Amino acid sequence: KESGITSWEDLSKASVAKLRSILASADGNMKTHDPETWPKQAQLAHEHKWEELKDYQDALIGGRE
Repeated sequence: KESGITSWEDLSKASVAKLRSILASADGNMKTHDPETWPKQAQLAHEHKWEELKDYQDALIGGRE
């Protein structure tokens, strides 16, 4: 929230570079996470495409395409 991401829509519009920067500056080991697919997943959630989101997540391997 401190970075201005407060909704699925905000997350869907965030660049992967911005997400990586946020994770890198966070406490703990957050920088080990890969946000490459987060905007796409957030867009599906924002559009309430829950079945499509589930199918996409099921196809991911460790959160990656």
